[in-house]
Amino acid sequence: MSGRVRKAKRKRESSKSPLLSLCMMVKNEEEMLPRCLESIKGSVDEIIVVDTGSSDRTVEIAKSYGARIYHHAWENDFSKHRNQSISYATGDWILIMDADEEFYSEDVALLREVIQRSNADFIYLQCFDMEKTGKPHGVFNQVRLFRNGAGMHYTRCVHNQLQAVGRGFYSKLRFKHFGYDLDPLKMEAKHHRTTSLLLRRIEKDPGDPFNHFQLASSYSMHREYHKAIEQGEIALLLRKEKDLRNAYFSTVYYTVAQAHFALGMLQEAEGVCLEAIDFFAMDLNAYHLLAAIRFKAEDFQKCKDASLRYLDILQKFEEDPSEMRGVYFNSYGKKHEIYYGLAFINFAERQFDRAEEYFDLAFQLQGRSMEKALEISRFYLDGKMERKAFQWIEKACERGFRDIVVMESFIARCATRMGWIETRKILEQTTGAFSEWPEYWALVASLCREGNDPETAIRYYKKSIDLNPSEHKVFMKSSDCYERRVDLANAVETFEEYLNGSWRDERNLLRMAGLQLRRQDFKTAAQWLKQIEGHDLDGQQEYEKKMMDLTVNWGVGDFDEFLRRLEEMMQALNMATAVTIDSAVQLGRILYEMTEVFCEKGFWQTAELGLRLALLIAPDAFPAERLESLLSSLPRSCGSDRDFLQRSP
Repeated sequence: MSGRVRKAKRKRESSKSPLLSLCMMVKNEEEMLPRCLESIKGSVDEIIVVDTGSSDRTVEIAKSYGARIYHHAWENDFSKHRNQSISYATGDWILIMDADEEFYSEDVALLREVIQRSNADFIYLQCFDMEKTGKPHGVFNQVRLFRNGAGMHYTRCVHNQLQAVGRGFYSKLRFKHFGYDLDPLKMEAKHHRTTSLLLRRIEKDPGDPFNHFQLASSYSMHREYHKAIEQGEIALLLRKEKDLRNAYFSTVYYTVAQAHFALGMLQEAEGVCLEAIDFFAMDLNAYHLLAAIRFKAEDFQKCKDASLRYLDILQKFEEDPSEMRGVYFNSYGKKHEIYYGLAFINFAERQFDRAEEYFDLAFQLQGRSMEKALEISRFYLDGKMERKAFQWIEKACERGFRDIVVMESFIARCATRMGWIETRKILEQTTGAFSEWPEYWALVASLCREGNDPETAIRYYKKSIDLNPSEHKVFMKSSDCYERRVDLANAVETFEEYLNGSWRDERNLLRMAGLQLRRQDFKTAAQWLKQIEGHDLDGQQEYEKKMMDLTVNWGVGDFDEFLRRLEEMMQALNMATAVTIDSAVQLGRILYEMTEVFCEKGFWQTAELGLRLALLIAPDAFPAERLESLLSSLPRSCGSDRDFLQRSP
């Protein structure tokens, strides 16, 4: 018995609690190492670190956690350096971890309890490979705890494997592995390093299926699917020739099947999955992939069968990790995908309540994410179930969704299918997160406005303004609704609020002058028009201002200036000017003809102003049908109420 083992034995005899040694091999791990050591801090009796040539702060960080450091030059042999770390340990038990791993915080406290109560010689832990999202990519049982001095050691220069001795025990202790969550450059370097080592091993020993398996996995992760199939099939051929039953062959089957699936070779992928199930009846990966294959092939009954079998096996694994054996399950964390598939199938079968249950289960599993709520909402919208779609977009809003462009598109699609009245009923029933979203209420108000419902629009604009008084564009749109209702006092008041927070450009100044003219407050209108002087007006705006000036001249009784400007405008429009104006009716008719010219030009705002002035001057001079014909040519965009012809101006 060596001195090291005798020392460990004496400690075991003198201590009620067995001593635990953490053994690691590292090189340039300053980014990852602190997280690893922090997760295990206080739960081990010693930390052994074999450093193989770090040039960063790795050694300094390890020492800060009380580690004993041993320096060895890198020899392209992971197992050799792993065994070196074990050789320095003095504890009763060995815990193996890498720098890119981390113990689950709720499990690390159970570590000592497990080894103290265990009669086993080695213990399996559950390793969860993590994605950047924080969700597990895959899981498998791996021996990471074993008794010191029992002759256990690692073999293989790459993807080292422990040669366990004695009795094993499957625990529920978990740790996370972040080794596949690296930036692209590091992942590419890791791929090159791994494949180079494996190719050299295969050259020396082409009959070892394990190396072909690992190379197939590397190619698959690198999306070199044809190469992955080639190496995987070699491994499976060797398995059959030698009648091997190692657990890793389940992963080989999955790698080959998944590569076929990625290449669109569904029949080949299905055949490999069925072989995998024949090899290991509880192959979770095979059932997950079978469900995807059959869904894509639209064989929904067989897809449902594979999905339900997946759920049944997963439940058994969660209750008893030993059922997983030593197989790596890429699909362990993909229950949500199965739920989504079952939701789609039940929807297609018109089992809507059951479909909703599966959608909700998937949504819960994925952390109630905003993106998934939107995805489900779009599904229901495509399925012409608008009310259900709206419920899910509300859930997205609760999770932070605030994309008003997407929301506008969503409502537009609902309105196309259901009509505006039914869509508005849904919108008016919103509660929760929507009620605190000012842009949402402004959008609903704008849709009411476009749907010629200014009264409802005003109500929603007020909601939006109450929630966000600084959004001045809402004041402008609200003012337009007041104008449509001929509530000109409120129209002016709300538009002034808009101007307080916006540039007083020519467009806004013209609009305010126009509102004052509609109130027949000609002096105030003239003051706003005076502010436009010096602004660079386009052709339409020039005519709009001229028509407003005409209206002011008439309103304040400056008839000479009125006639002068009228003649100028007639000349500019190539209208006959050699006419004698001897009555208000004649003036009105000239303005009416001018309005027709502006309609032909598409100058709608000016046309409306001209029509209003004509009616102001000679309200009884025109047949109603002629006025209605002209009025019908004016688009809603010019903002007038559509029944002003029926009132005395």
